[in-house]
Order: sequence, then C-alpha cells, then structure tokens
Amino acid sequence: MESRTVRSLFVAATAVAALAAGSGSALAASAIASDSGAAGAVLVAADDDSATAYRQRMGAQIDEWKSKVEDYSRQAKAKGGAASEAAAQKLDRAWDDVKTQWSKLQGATDDTWDDTKAAFEKAWRNFQDTWNSATSQT
Repeated sequence: MESRTVRSLFVAATAVAALAAGSGSALAASAIASDSGAAGAVLVAADDDSATAYRQRMGAQIDEWKSKVEDYSRQAKAKGGAASEAAAQKLDRAWDDVKTQWSKLQGATDDTWDDTKAAFEKAWRNFQDTWNSATSQT
C-alpha cells in the first residue's frame, strides 16, 4: 500500500476519532501533506449530537471503512508471510468488534445509549490503534 494512501486513511481515522471522542459541535479537521508537498484535508462536521445524527455520521464512516479494511486484508493476505497475515487477522478481529458494537448501538434505547455508545467508541479506538499498527508495518 502506498504511503500516501496510508496517510490519507490515517487522517480519516483521526477525524473519526475526534468525533467518537465527543468533539460535539466542533469541527474535526486534519491535514496531510502529499508526496509533492501539497496539503489536503479531511473535514468532518458534528453539528448535531443527537443519537440519530451520531448514528448517521458513524454509519457513513462504517460504510467507508468497510471497503478499506477488506482491501487491506486482501492485500496483506496476498502478500503472504506470517507477519502480514497476522496483522490482517488482528485487523479483521478489531473490525468484527466494531461491527458487533455498531449493531448494538443501532438497537440502543435512551436508557442504554450512553453505555452502548461508550462500548462502540472503545471498539472504534481499538480498531484505529490496530489499523495504525498494521499499516505502519506494511
């Protein structure tokens, strides 16, 4: 995977982490420098902190990351080698946990929202850490 792509994915994960960590109505923004030195930015606005808005924002991120994780896992497994395959498996497990917690968040009630959201955000942070570790090794 190109280092520019890895940096772009890292920036997206950073922006999502800012949202998941409770940036509320703040604008989560991160910029990366491409290999040519030009700057790009990923902006994620969180103007509405309701459960519905949160689900919509995170649902879009889940959809986006699904294909990125699948691509990374496919590439790592195609590369072969125990380290690549182990990293892909660890990433797959972290992603499965995100999907499990996401499913629970979809069914959360007002009474269970805070705890369910916290569990989802913990899984999301673990996934990001795993992603960063896996992509920095390839």
